[in-house]
Amino acid sequence: MIVLIFTISQIDLILSELGLTQDWQVFAVRTLSTLAWIIGALLVIRIARIVLWEGIVTRASGMAPPRLIVQLGNIVIVFLAVSGAAAFVFGQSITGFWTASGAIGIVVGFALRNLILDTFSGLAIHMERPFKVGQWINVHTRFGEYKGRVEETNWRTTRLWTTGRNIIIIPNSFITTTILSNYSMGGLGEVSRFELVFTLDFSVPTERAIRVLTAAVQASIGDKGPLPKPAPKVRANNITPYGVEYKIRYYIDPDFVTTAKARNTIITHVMEHLNHAGLTLSYPKRDVYFTRMPWRQKSWAYPKDLVGQIQKISLFEFLELDDLEYIAQGVKVRNYKAKDTIVHQGEHGDSMFILAEGLLEVLVERENGELLKVADLAPGTFFGEKSLLSGDQRSATIICVTDTVVCEITKPVMAQLFERSPEVAEQLSKAIAIRDLQNQSALSEDKEDSSPEMIEKETGLFLEKIKTFFSIRSLKKA
Repeated sequence: MIVLIFTISQIDLILSELGLTQDWQVFAVRTLSTLAWIIGALLVIRIARIVLWEGIVTRASGMAPPRLIVQLGNIVIVFLAVSGAAAFVFGQSITGFWTASGAIGIVVGFALRNLILDTFSGLAIHMERPFKVGQWINVHTRFGEYKGRVEETNWRTTRLWTTGRNIIIIPNSFITTTILSNYSMGGLGEVSRFELVFTLDFSVPTERAIRVLTAAVQASIGDKGPLPKPAPKVRANNITPYGVEYKIRYYIDPDFVTTAKARNTIITHVMEHLNHAGLTLSYPKRDVYFTRMPWRQKSWAYPKDLVGQIQKISLFEFLELDDLEYIAQGVKVRNYKAKDTIVHQGEHGDSMFILAEGLLEVLVERENGELLKVADLAPGTFFGEKSLLSGDQRSATIICVTDTVVCEITKPVMAQLFERSPEVAEQLSKAIAIRDLQNQSALSEDKEDSSPEMIEKETGLFLEKIKTFFSIRSLKKA
């Protein structure tokens, strides 16, 4: 730049030495002067980038300035440089130049109005910053909803990376004229919040519905589901013509699990928990009955519903209907709050439990006294059967993760069942033996299947324990 300025200042001397004609001298002067304006504009652009954009603006805002604004500033500098060259080098009127530029701009703007609208919309997006690169948004256009991670926002378009592994290119004017949901804002970093809605019948108590759904969403937490923190929440959301609407609010990190996969995990667990609880989702219905209304939603609190629920348990699935009805009459339904302990490891017990609703965790005490979590129990599982049938000590501590409903089967109930149906003792012994051998096989490295001889041996050993605990002298073979 310094060399160019020095050359322009000595241009007359240089041209006279070269012996050029007057026209060539004018051409050389104008060329060098125009080049000086252009180089000056480039120098100003570089100084503005270092001092203004990367210096003042970046330090004040804590982030790099939007590329679109930087480019717009560069265009203004270049336009001023062109105007200066036209006025001082070619002797043209700046007013006339700007007027002509404005007229041309009107014609071009009318022809490219959509492109200009997208450009100014992009400028507005960079100024207001409704989202940033890397955040997950949902654009509600008149053509449908478009969800994805923001990859880039340029002069005219915004690019989204969807969960279907596609790039969607949306004109900026669509984004600024419609509703936009940003799932990554709210002080949670890159964590995004989502919601699912389920509707249950009016006959289902709200407390029970929230308990079942809370246990389901808690059970879905993991690599393919929602995050443990912030914790998922279940709330009664609305009353609809079909029933009570419950909203599950949960959080995921879209960089590690897609929205579709997390939604699938939660829905799967919800349907499983509802099935074991004897509940179904509400649906449009019209009933015309001339007799007593049937039970739409089953409850563990009613003996007539308990029969079908107990039969789902693998330990009792072989029992006859009259035996199941007898057990159901003696079942005690117990309610526990979250963090309550149902059984303690090492204590003596003479009852077993069936998890009806809720979520439990199994803890085993180490030699140093530390409690180690080994499993979660979902509805439909049972525990304590060895203590019920043989008086063994509790092998683990069971704690409620959520509010829980369990059904307790006590020793007197089983004693009377053995008295009326002695063959049940051997059937239960065989079921427990098979379950123990399967658990041992799953924990061992060889993964060998249990042989009939091993099953028969374990069945005999446990049957002797039942005889001793219940003081049974003889049993009729099944």
